[in-house]
Amino acid sequence: MAANASARDRLPEEPSAPGLPTDRRRPARRRAAHDSLALSLGRPVEERLERVADSLAADRLTVLTTVFALLVSRCTGVPDVIVGVPDPSAPDTLLPLPAHADETLAFADFLAAVRQALAQAAPDPRETGASPRTPAFPTVTGSRGARPAPPADLALLWDPPSPDGTRSGVLAYDPDLLDRATAERFAAHFTTLLDNALAAPGSPLHALGHTTAEELALLTAWGTAPGRTTPLSVVEALLDRPGTDPDAVALVFPDATLTYRELRSRAERMADALRERGVRAENTVGLAFEPSAELVVAMLAVLMAGAAYVPLDPGHPDARLAYMVQDSRTRLVIADRDVSFGGDVPVVRTAELQGRSVPSDPPAPRVPPHPDQQACVLYTSGSTGRPKGVAITHRGIVRLVRDTDYLGWGPSDVVGQVANTSFDAATFEIWGALLNGARLVGLPKHEVVAPSALRRRIEADGITSMLLTTAVFHKCADTDPALFAPLRTLFFGGEAADVRRVRAVRHAAPGVRLVNAYGPTEGTTIASRHDVGTPAAEDRIPIGRPITGTELYVLDRRGGHAGVAMPGELHIGGPGLARGYTGRPGLTAERFVPNPFGTGERLYRTGDIARWRADGTLEYLGRADSQVKIRGVRIEPDEIANVLRGRPGVQEAVVVLKGEGDRRALAAYIVTTGRERPEPRALRSFVADRLPAAMVPTWYVMLDELPVTPNGKADLAALPEPAEGDRARSATLVPPRGETEELVARVWSQVLGLAEPSADDDFFALGGNSLLAAQAVGRVAAALGTELGLRDVFEAPTVSAFARRAATARSAATAPPLAPAGAAPQPLSFAQQRLWFLDRLAPGSPLYNVPLVLTLTGDLDPAALHRALRDLVGRHASLRTRLEATAGGDPLQVVDPDGDVTWATEDLRHLPGPEREAAATERAREEASRPFDLTAGPLARFRLLRVDERRCVLLLTMHHAVCDGASVGVLLRDLTALYRAAADGGPDPLPPLPVQYPDYAVWQRALLDGPARESQLGYWRDCLAAAPPVLELPTDRPRPAAPRHVGATVPVRLPAALTARLGEVSGRLGTTRFMTLLAVFSLLLGRYAGVRDVSVGTPASGRVRPELDDLIGFFVNTLVLRSRWDEEQTFAGFLATVREGALGALGHQDVPFEQVVEAVGPSRDPSWTPLFQVMMAMQKVPEEVALAPGLAMAVRESAAPVAKFDLTLVWEESSLETGALRGVLEYDVDLFDRATVERFAGHFTALLESALATPEARLHDLSMLDGPELESLVGGHHGHPVEAPGTLLGLLADASQRWGARTALSQDGRSVSHAELAARSDRLHHRLRARGVRPGSRVVVCMERSPDWPVALIAVMKAGAAYVPVDAGAPQERLDQVVADSGAVLVLGCAASGGRASAGVPFVTVAEALGDGGPARLPGEDAGTRPVPPAATAYVLYTSGTTGTPKGVCVSQANLAHTLRAVADRYGLHPDDRVLQFASLGFDVAAEELFATLIRGGHVVMLPAGPVPGMAELTTLARRERLTVLNLPASYWHEWVAVLDRHPVADCPALRLVVVGSERVDAGRLAEWQASAPATVRWLNAYGPTETTITATLHEPAPGAARGGTTVPIGRPLPGVRAYVLDERLRPVPRGVHGDLYLAGPGVSQGYLEDPGRTASAFLPDPWGPPGERMYATGDRVRATADGTLEFLGRTDHQVKLRGFRIELGEIEAALSAHPQVKDAAVVLREDVPGKPVLVGYAALRGTATADGLREHLARKLPEYMVPAALVLMDALPRGERGKTDRRALPAPAPAGGATARAPLHGEMERLVAAVWAEVLAVAQVGAEDNFFEAGGHSLLLLRVQARLAERLGRQVPVVDLFAHPTVRSLARHLADGEEGPTTTGDAGRRRAAARKAQTRARTPRRTAR
Repeated sequence: MAANASARDRLPEEPSAPGLPTDRRRPARRRAAHDSLALSLGRPVEERLERVADSLAADRLTVLTTVFALLVSRCTGVPDVIVGVPDPSAPDTLLPLPAHADETLAFADFLAAVRQALAQAAPDPRETGASPRTPAFPTVTGSRGARPAPPADLALLWDPPSPDGTRSGVLAYDPDLLDRATAERFAAHFTTLLDNALAAPGSPLHALGHTTAEELALLTAWGTAPGRTTPLSVVEALLDRPGTDPDAVALVFPDATLTYRELRSRAERMADALRERGVRAENTVGLAFEPSAELVVAMLAVLMAGAAYVPLDPGHPDARLAYMVQDSRTRLVIADRDVSFGGDVPVVRTAELQGRSVPSDPPAPRVPPHPDQQACVLYTSGSTGRPKGVAITHRGIVRLVRDTDYLGWGPSDVVGQVANTSFDAATFEIWGALLNGARLVGLPKHEVVAPSALRRRIEADGITSMLLTTAVFHKCADTDPALFAPLRTLFFGGEAADVRRVRAVRHAAPGVRLVNAYGPTEGTTIASRHDVGTPAAEDRIPIGRPITGTELYVLDRRGGHAGVAMPGELHIGGPGLARGYTGRPGLTAERFVPNPFGTGERLYRTGDIARWRADGTLEYLGRADSQVKIRGVRIEPDEIANVLRGRPGVQEAVVVLKGEGDRRALAAYIVTTGRERPEPRALRSFVADRLPAAMVPTWYVMLDELPVTPNGKADLAALPEPAEGDRARSATLVPPRGETEELVARVWSQVLGLAEPSADDDFFALGGNSLLAAQAVGRVAAALGTELGLRDVFEAPTVSAFARRAATARSAATAPPLAPAGAAPQPLSFAQQRLWFLDRLAPGSPLYNVPLVLTLTGDLDPAALHRALRDLVGRHASLRTRLEATAGGDPLQVVDPDGDVTWATEDLRHLPGPEREAAATERAREEASRPFDLTAGPLARFRLLRVDERRCVLLLTMHHAVCDGASVGVLLRDLTALYRAAADGGPDPLPPLPVQYPDYAVWQRALLDGPARESQLGYWRDCLAAAPPVLELPTDRPRPAAPRHVGATVPVRLPAALTARLGEVSGRLGTTRFMTLLAVFSLLLGRYAGVRDVSVGTPASGRVRPELDDLIGFFVNTLVLRSRWDEEQTFAGFLATVREGALGALGHQDVPFEQVVEAVGPSRDPSWTPLFQVMMAMQKVPEEVALAPGLAMAVRESAAPVAKFDLTLVWEESSLETGALRGVLEYDVDLFDRATVERFAGHFTALLESALATPEARLHDLSMLDGPELESLVGGHHGHPVEAPGTLLGLLADASQRWGARTALSQDGRSVSHAELAARSDRLHHRLRARGVRPGSRVVVCMERSPDWPVALIAVMKAGAAYVPVDAGAPQERLDQVVADSGAVLVLGCAASGGRASAGVPFVTVAEALGDGGPARLPGEDAGTRPVPPAATAYVLYTSGTTGTPKGVCVSQANLAHTLRAVADRYGLHPDDRVLQFASLGFDVAAEELFATLIRGGHVVMLPAGPVPGMAELTTLARRERLTVLNLPASYWHEWVAVLDRHPVADCPALRLVVVGSERVDAGRLAEWQASAPATVRWLNAYGPTETTITATLHEPAPGAARGGTTVPIGRPLPGVRAYVLDERLRPVPRGVHGDLYLAGPGVSQGYLEDPGRTASAFLPDPWGPPGERMYATGDRVRATADGTLEFLGRTDHQVKLRGFRIELGEIEAALSAHPQVKDAAVVLREDVPGKPVLVGYAALRGTATADGLREHLARKLPEYMVPAALVLMDALPRGERGKTDRRALPAPAPAGGATARAPLHGEMERLVAAVWAEVLAVAQVGAEDNFFEAGGHSLLLLRVQARLAERLGRQVPVVDLFAHPTVRSLARHLADGEEGPTTTGDAGRRRAAARKAQTRARTPRRTAR
């Protein structure tokens, strides 16, 4: 039963909504009939199914169920789904199977979760069966059996495997809802998904596709409508209408009727006037007009002037208009009246512009705007409350209305201008009419919304076409659907259309063309349209297909095609896209994302959820952000509104979320068709019959009409708040009868916040939910003393029914009595037991001292104080308590007799004033730091310092084992009363205490011996399941293996205004200040650590009985408050979850923390505390009390230099009296610098301010950075002047002219001057052109290193082509691949690479092409070199791709010119330099070595032919060639450092610079280098991906700056380069915080050759750079130090998660490389056995080492979970072509053959340890590799092990050693290192142990060893 209850507790209240998208609306009553189709799994699939199921310890049906649940999750678009599965014990009963399909999970992990959920599935008592309309479970899967298909929308049922090895199944579906094609598509998706899951069970879910290649091609075809229009501006398109009669009427408005000729004339005159007033291209001009012909003239005039217009609606508030003017940077406002919102912007009336005199000078020629110039800026509502300006281009408008496939307007059309001109629909109406020669007729707004007036205008003006908002269309359809009959075409859009209204119009006006138009402003009004025929009543109106020139994609959360019939977010592409949001680059980058299917284009994320139907049309499903979530259930309000609209008498309905906190509920707003208004009760009944209970509204508000926005959409913000009478209450008020009903009614009234309910009122109909129900049940149960549960209120939901149940419930069992236990030693409380263990773990630590400093000012009587303290100690037994261990190691608390106190006095008055204060401070520090001996006691001590005549300081220090925070208040209160009595000579005034602390300890153990313990532990197991074991905050130093707990503090202060806001928001959202602070604290910790799952410790008072309120003692318990969130949540929503978590924890606070640790069983490590490492507390200690008249006592806690945790934030509640909340942030100085913690405190305040300012904002919108810090992170890169784009060829030409006679290249005695290099490359360039090489061509260069190699590269570039380097030794397959992928027209090689032709592409050697001895040019060749533009591609370099296929990076001439100039400056290159060309010719560094040297006139020395030189050859070459600069790979340089004693840097006398890069550089090696290299040799670490052109950052360490054991920073960006450190949402992270590195600036390359998808995913819009610039996502994890230096942490894709730990593989590699015998290392996460990932380390050795030795080395440096499970020793690691480790080529480790279940014991010490463990753990057998904690051990048992070993060995074994060596073998080895074996002094101990062992066997039930 307990298991069943636990399973039920995990279920959401109802199956998640929305459900499966259906092809038709759900009918009022479900039919029993089902259709079905057969499925079959072939024998190969069934065999794979069996293999995977066996490897994952699951049965095959569970695997099929898991795939089904995953597909249902994707179909519904939500991760949390509930699937019905048959009950094995009752096959006709369905059980709810909850599944959370987190797409980041591996399939194997998801399967494990489903398997566990299946095992715990139980009937849900709240599931009362299906309604007549909806089945209990819309989706069902399981075994078929003999019964018919269960009632469900979709059911996938399987037969057992057949004898031939195949398996059959059936997919049953409801044909009223789903077409057969939809069911077939589901079946195809299922089989595809199953195949992919079985092929890669270790892959994350998002990597498992369900779509086929054919389906993807179909989606692309459906979503693309190619454009037909030549790009034009609006002005050109208007003037370029040869068929338009200039005297035809263009505009008909109340103020004027204008022909096209008059329109053009007036607009040109106004445009000239605007230009005279300084209006220029790209300026914005505000238009403040009522709708009129003059407004249209002004629009056209602004466009003719090259500017963009900003409509300023006169109906909007002035403040909003003023904001729009300022935000759009409007240069001028044109108005038809006086306005007051212009501010400093000039305002001119139209008459001033039209009436201008003709200027004497002829006007400047009118240049039409460019199609990509902005044409208008339209403001839409923003989620932040500020409107956002959408910049629409000319190209977007022309594409909307010219040469389209859907509009069909021409000169014979009359278009009604209906929309508000600030609404994007006006763009469609105005320019759609004018650019097609039609007539535009303005319709006043009051006529549009009045159907009778609209009918008259249509008929009078002969209107043929118009666009209405859906709301207005609905209104007209309800009133007079025939009014549209005169029209040719009626467009409607803006909201989902109601099929009933569409059918009414179609019936009344059958000849009109009805078009449902869809599109956001950001896509220029319309993106898709659907011609509506005559829909059936159950149909939905689709939004159709894309209009001409538009691309539509329905994508999943990871940017892939969702698939046919699958919901996803609709994305829009094509020329209709707006530029973005004016002045808001961050928002633009967020919403306008790279197109993964294009070449550098963008897509707009609409936020709309849609799906492709089987007929290729799009169906709108709702807004992604309109979904609401109430008590874990996702709800689409539109779905509920649609149901309400289907009720007779309901004309219109909207549903919104109202209320705050727990009282949030759904409210329905209803407009009826007649005067009769239905009762809320009747409406609720109607909805409840058709929808799940969670979707039934609480309130039903009747309205005459819905409020609408100026754009004609329902104005949800204007809806009134629901009133008490809007609830679905009992029809008549029946007063409660009797005491029990009155009690229930009173509690319900309090909980629900309403007037007294009727006896027949339903708790849930009144707005109750499960959380409120729990409160109500608890209050009634407490008042009656009965046992009531949540089930009771679900089964008896009315006042009277619940009262009857409560009256008959049985009495609650009482807790054990709290009574005196006697004077004998008593057991420790659980809290004391934990401190006892920690003291044994680290003896002599002051960590748990409680040091108080009481400053006494006034006339003190020391004798009275001494007596008061003596009486205080006598009153409280805890202050006389010691903790002693028994012979068996179990501790007891011993209370010493009442006597004198430990009291010391010291007079400091003999010291000078300043020294006196310093001495008092030092004494306080000494007292705080002096540890207690828990066994000897006493655990409280007092020291009185006399500072001056009227001031004393009492140092009162206690151990935490005898007091807690609440005890301080008790102590001060009692001390005050006792002092006053002693001073007056009176008796003790305090009443005796009924119990003492030891009595509480006995009572606590009796309480937790009962069922309460298991119940509460069950809560904590569920709460903390799979919680991350450690919060990995970015630290300034590595975490030490054994923490010292040395701390310091930083003050935190919230200003008064922020403190007041904290109280106000907390009160409004129903939380406490602590909860709000905790939410922000957790969120900040998560951002620092890069996680969304954070556990924070907090103390709970533990004083659960009134008898404990007046005691001093250690009652406090530590609770773990776990917070998990989604960045899409609002802060208010997140705060609600934090509140529930805190309340849940407090409701389960009785069970002690140590037992929670044992129950949860987290991974343990001595270097951190289990379950949490960060704490937050709120305490209230009075700052000052009056000890006696004339004697004040100030109280503070001594700032002891300790840190119990990594970080502890403590708030002092008493500071609220000053108006400003104060606190301190305690930190571990071994982990953090003070500056880091100060920054953290600042970020906390900033994040709190952001959250409190906008609690409804989404979490990702809350900033922890203030303006100056944000500017320093992303805006401080712009200080370097960026040179104008140049070309490498230009730089080489300049160098040739300046240094032509100097040597440019040499190799083996052959040299080439700069002039010769230019001449030879010129000649070769002409020959290449003669062979067909053209600008834009690509030429593969496959050569050995020689002076001809640079000639070839330069010649290819001079031809305007791009060279593609390939190593001459590359395999033929690689060459073929590069040639084919690059589309090369020629392979250019040398004699050694001769014959390397590929796929029919010509091959020629440089010598052949040059035709040595022939003429310089062939006949017909041009004499000169054509200029090559900066944007031309210079080279395409192929790098390894994550898919295994190389990717070609395109680097432009401008990219190269920028980087080469920058590095040449930083390296200080000059003509006298001799630079070694060392890098492989296929590596981009080769270009830097070569060209950076050449452009500065230097001399490139090329390596001799042959293999890579050894160190002797390198230094000899450097000495012979007088090399000044070396650029070496890090791995090669590491090898040199290892032999510096034999090949010192001094052997290279000319050397001045060494550049190292390409890999992580070890700091230990750098320290060795700096110790031996001459100070004259500079050393630089260079970093940069190929995609940002070779080098992006450089680091030059100061002498002696290197430190061992860490890596060398990668430094700062080159001039012009912008380096951003961002989180996963592209938000800048603070200095010191880990993030992903993004690089921007002129070095960012063009992208990947002909791979737009990969380019779009890696090259993102730069939100902080100039418009249009991109930034490259490097995939590298870094952090910036306080001075901005970047530290490389590892690859993003080298960060793995194992057993809940996030692991950076680079950290393990660095530790492994630090071993003196390891020259190279790599670590990977392998999954050679499906579902069982392990870490494997690879070490290339330079000497002798063993795997065990390396493992011990790592164990000293790393936590246990980071030590690889296997180590593979190698001579060398495999390398890729660029010299980097080829991880794919690393071999699998050899299997550990012959391993048995339990490792045998070897040696006496192992057998001794195993015997002790078996005795303590009460198991029969222990193996050598068994882990103490995994075998059931915990901290208390560890103390028993310590005692037993001390007896056996005759010496003490520190507890920390037992913790550090948790296996028998590791502990035995450690003990043997200290002493060979058990000593003879242990014989007596062994005899005692043997006797006790016999007794233990007799009384202890034996457990089977694990």
